[in-house]
Amino acid sequence: MKHKTRTERVYNEATGWYETREVELKGYTFTDDDRILIVREYLESGVAAEKIIKKYHISHQQPFSAVFLDGQVPE
Repeated sequence: MKHKTRTERVYNEATGWYETREVELKGYTFTDDDRILIVREYLESGVAAEKIIKKYHISHQQPFSAVFLDGQVPE
């Protein structure tokens, strides 16, 4: 799981040039393995979906149920 980032252009007054920098955003980028671990945590812990959504900064519940819980969790 990696934090989402965005590239921004900012003006550097000392040099008079624009520079780019990476800014870390609130959410995460998930791999398939990350999704499987999150689904397992959800299924095994019995924690409400809302708490998992908040914990991993998933944008809303629809992607959690559609993308993460597509009906198959590998053993």
